Amino acid sequence: MNNTYVFIAFTGSPVTFTDLVGLPFLILMGITEIVLNMVVLVALLSSRDDASNSFIVNLAMADALTGLIVIYNSVYTMLEWKDVHECLFRFGLLIGVNMASVLSIMLLTVDRYVKIKDPFRHKRVFTSKRVTALNTSVWVLALTLALLPVAGWNRSQQVKQTCNFFTVFSTSYLVTVVVIFVIPLVAIVTLYPQIYVLARKHAMAIHAQLCRTSSGNTPRSTLRFAKTVGIIIGMYILCWAPVGTYLLLVLIDRSLVEDTGVDLGAVLTYTAGVGFLNSLINPLVYAIKIPAVGQVFRRVCCCWCWSDPTPSARHSVYTLANVGLVPLTPDDAR
Repeated sequence: MNNTYVFIAFTGSPVTFTDLVGLPFLILMGITEIVLNMVVLVALLSSRDDASNSFIVNLAMADALTGLIVIYNSVYTMLEWKDVHECLFRFGLLIGVNMASVLSIMLLTVDRYVKIKDPFRHKRVFTSKRVTALNTSVWVLALTLALLPVAGWNRSQQVKQTCNFFTVFSTSYLVTVVVIFVIPLVAIVTLYPQIYVLARKHAMAIHAQLCRTSSGNTPRSTLRFAKTVGIIIGMYILCWAPVGTYLLLVLIDRSLVEDTGVDLGAVLTYTAGVGFLNSLINPLVYAIKIPAVGQVFRRVCCCWCWSDPTPSARHSVYTLANVGLVPLTPDDAR
């Protein structure tokens, strides 16, 4: 595609037709991600005492920040002011927020594994204080990784020429980022099959016991939530696999990629755009699979008033408690 521009921005930067068409879409996607994830936060913040719920809140916060960064990056593309610290901070923040997402998914996976394998130990391990400390540690690590380039781990002399992802970051920093990302991903991929197998065994055992007692209902909440976690993991890997694979190819042999004649920055933009969709998909998964979140989504979409809970709303609370996301309160039991 040629580099014919449509107009010149007030900073003197040319704006191409691709920018003009793609940027409004990205801005709209970012706004939607912020709104949907804020609804999730409203639905789940009241019950953060539960570990799983708290980790999902952490993930929703990261997804909302991703939407904000998408908007910020789109506006930057239009303006393209040249500032060393801004360039490093923007790209570093993108890496940091993504790190917070994958670490939150890892904690959610570990939480499910321990809860299914040893429920009594789970209560001792995932106390409120420890969960808070784990979530805080996620953001400390994410922000540290994001600010390292600003602190000096960069190629700042290159920023004066162009603010390009592969230009401003040193190879050693990018390799470090990839290694840190791989560790939680390996943990997630290793633990989830065990979670599903254990959840299925539990569901079958409970079903057999209920059949012996002539009960007509089969509780499958454990297996259901295991599938929900699997969908979250699968969507994350599916959305971020293109940009992850592309980044690895560039790090392994950059000249080989450049010989194909592709624009490294353009390919990164398109593959990262697929990754950004993950922050849009997650709240939709919560709305479909977690009844209490779906209830809030319906209330927001239909402009229902926040009056006394209807029987269906109470049912959603009971269902969520059975899944293990929201503890029942005395008011719920009435």
